[in-house]
Amino acid sequence: ADLYCTDYRPVPLTEYIKIGTRIYSKNMKLIRSIPESEILSDDPDHIVWLCEETISDGHSVLVFCPTKNQSEKLAEKVARNITRGTRAGRIHIDSKQLKQISEQLERTQVGMDCQLVNILPYGVAFHHAGLTTDEREIIERGFRQSVIRVLTATSTLSSGVNLPARRVIIRTPVFHRTTLDPMMYKQMAGRAGRKGVDLCGESILVCKPSEKLKGSSLVQSRLRPVKSCLMSGDSTDGHCSAMKRALLEVIASGVAVTPNDVERYTASTLLAAEMKAVGKDTQHLLCWRLR
Repeated sequence: ADLYCTDYRPVPLTEYIKIGTRIYSKNMKLIRSIPESEILSDDPDHIVWLCEETISDGHSVLVFCPTKNQSEKLAEKVARNITRGTRAGRIHIDSKQLKQISEQLERTQVGMDCQLVNILPYGVAFHHAGLTTDEREIIERGFRQSVIRVLTATSTLSSGVNLPARRVIIRTPVFHRTTLDPMMYKQMAGRAGRKGVDLCGESILVCKPSEKLKGSSLVQSRLRPVKSCLMSGDSTDGHCSAMKRALLEVIASGVAVTPNDVERYTASTLLAAEMKAVGKDTQHLLCWRLR
């Protein structure tokens, strides 16, 4: 087999960073500024404006927040202000479909969340682990169908659930007092762009002026190389406990039955490939396995 590398995306992604009222490219080139006349007094970070700009063109927005409480409060703010901006007349809200979603939520075991009652009529909702599975599934379906236009969520939605949007807004580069890991950032930003629906996707990382360095480093970061977890262990050869566990699992599951099966499995691991790539002899790994 040959190594194949590509950065192809079905829908092109453009990454931006917003500092104050200015929006920059990932290379920190100024793209545009948010007009002072359109800034709301209770929207200092301009999240409402960014959401309004996207949904007025008929697209959807996914906003990532650090905590459940912040995602709920932001959803309430967006719903409260979404019809106050200069683009309010261009925003289409499908009241009939939203009512159907409300009825579905009311029929769940726990009934409809009291906060969702107030914001869902505006095409806004939130998504986090505090909701039941049924609630999350109904909200996800509504967002996929573009009935729900703005969805605020915690970072758990960045992986495992296919909910792409035209624009992804990352509320801050700091989650839980720690700068986002490049992998998590890429997971979030990668939600922008819906295959078969959008011609492009865009992500916007919102930063305070004091977070400029963190933000620029994050959008320009590259993912770390993937390394085998079988290298972790507590023995002198560096792959004792992790490799033991892996071998026990394939033997117990019946995947490997004979010594030859175990040998083929070991030779097929990423660890063996890494050792070969740097010119290391994998024979001692195979001998350790058979001990």
